[in-house]
Amino acid sequence: MVSSKVSGNDNGFSFNSASDVNFDFYENTTDYSRPIVSPIAYNAMGFYKYELIGTIFDEAGRMIFKIKIEPRQPELAAYGGFIYIVEELYNIQGVDVFVTGASLNEPALDTIFIRQVHVPVRKPDAWRLFSQTITIKGDILGFKFGGDFTSIYRNYELQPTFPKGFFDNESFKVEEGANEKGLAHFDTIRPLPLSPLEFIDYNKKDSLQVIRESRPYLDSLDRKNNKFIPLSLLMGYTYNRSFKRESFTFESPANSLQFHTVHGWYGYLGLRYRKAYDRFKTRRLESGLKMMYGFSEKRPRLSGDFQYDFNRTHFSRIRLSGGLEPQQFNRENPISPSLNSMYSLWGKRNYSKVFEKAFGRLEGRHELFNGVLLEAGFEYARRRPLQNTSDYSFVPKVQREYTSNTPETEEPGQPETFIEHTALLVDVNLRLRLNQEYISYPKIKFVLESKWPDLWIRYRAGIAPGAARFHYLSLSLEKEGFQMGVAGQSGFFLQAGRFFKAGKAFLWTTAISTETRPSSATRWNTAIDSSSAILSIQYPGAPCPGALGAPVPGLPFRQNPRSAKTWSFRGAQRESPLGGGASPILGGCNRGRSIGMGIISALSGRCGRLVFGRRI
Repeated sequence: MVSSKVSGNDNGFSFNSASDVNFDFYENTTDYSRPIVSPIAYNAMGFYKYELIGTIFDEAGRMIFKIKIEPRQPELAAYGGFIYIVEELYNIQGVDVFVTGASLNEPALDTIFIRQVHVPVRKPDAWRLFSQTITIKGDILGFKFGGDFTSIYRNYELQPTFPKGFFDNESFKVEEGANEKGLAHFDTIRPLPLSPLEFIDYNKKDSLQVIRESRPYLDSLDRKNNKFIPLSLLMGYTYNRSFKRESFTFESPANSLQFHTVHGWYGYLGLRYRKAYDRFKTRRLESGLKMMYGFSEKRPRLSGDFQYDFNRTHFSRIRLSGGLEPQQFNRENPISPSLNSMYSLWGKRNYSKVFEKAFGRLEGRHELFNGVLLEAGFEYARRRPLQNTSDYSFVPKVQREYTSNTPETEEPGQPETFIEHTALLVDVNLRLRLNQEYISYPKIKFVLESKWPDLWIRYRAGIAPGAARFHYLSLSLEKEGFQMGVAGQSGFFLQAGRFFKAGKAFLWTTAISTETRPSSATRWNTAIDSSSAILSIQYPGAPCPGALGAPVPGLPFRQNPRSAKTWSFRGAQRESPLGGGASPILGGCNRGRSIGMGIISALSGRCGRLVFGRRI
């Protein structure tokens, strides 16, 4: 993009990329949120009904067939409208079609209209797109919206030559200063003149932008929006200084009130500071303090963090955090506080098991070059067990007792409970993504995708003497959200790894559950050796939510309404192997923490999950 103009926003870029509006009906499908089958695709007969409306002649005397197309079913992934085909050449002369929001699985969209005109650019049969108009109509909560996008294509080169290495993975680039050109520049290159309404819109919004970015205007908005009211004590409060691009936020404990058998009722009191250093927010700073208080254990815990993002073309970030806080044994936190609170208060089931961690951690990331991302971290932690301090429940008549927060072991000769220990951890992750495509804006890079899976090389080591001394190396292949045509999306996760110089460890397992809830067993099971392997496969299917619509904990991918069936086979990883009679590892039953298989039934809506430990 060499030039762009957005009315009322000299910091923005218009929607005028040819690749973004490339609706090529010669391709079998067109990618929207759902792929739509072309009316001339190889399998189009299964999606469309056709009717010849008549014939017309163009200015060169060529006969054009006007054909009506209609989806065989209302919500099929297909267009409706008309397509125009040239006699004898059988290429497209034009299209006048539409696709509905129902066909796209987009409830907010009503209809997208596409009108194209194709013209001959070289005799006898080289035709190319000349003009295209896209019209969008929609409705969100009764508010209607719409828009028109017109594109003109010219100066075709049918047999261009490029030097070797001319193309790379940069699919689109916005030149420096592309959005700084005035209206006089566009008057010399615009294929269509501005309409009177567009001319008024540019002048009005450009004038308003000058006012809305001035300090007096921004300060007046802040004075109005920064007013403190008593309700702010419950809902939280943010104080903005818009001209300086910074804000201060008070996070109310009322918004975070939860229940846990270790803490009783608890909440967080937080303060956060955010600062952007330029209009594009290429450098950003965020820091905060958070105090947690459990009313049953009567103990406050304080933690804080500092994060600085300083390069959005290489995704560079540095983060420092530390303090005292509870953490689940599975550090990926598969059981949300709200879900655990609901099960505890209404069913007297405490699935979340936590320990206390006093820690300091320094971590960072940087993309070395396109597709190669490096992450590294260093952490000191003092971990100690926590005991239940509350047996409160909304249903006191339930004939059930809360389980212990400290996992038990069935291995003879091993300690019965998780004991206090120190960990000094180093982790280095390297992600390799082949042929990663991206878009370049001034000082900003947006990653698109790659047809290849991500290769992750992960190294994690415990270097403290005693309990948490180990070395773990793993390789994984991951791919989420790749298209399977009109069938939807799929993904997979494959991982293998090994511990080096580590003693034996224990795997935290869960029992079988055929209800839409987590399993209740929480104990240390049989010892595992130093290898691991994981295979997880996802395919499109119907959703199977947990209780009250919550996601089922432990599944390997984010669930969504169109992609929720999952089969997974998982291998064991370990964080702190046993050594010198110390505690078991901090494991769990989420990705990379156990061997398991999850099955979701779309027919019954019930979920079954089996997690088990075995030697590999």
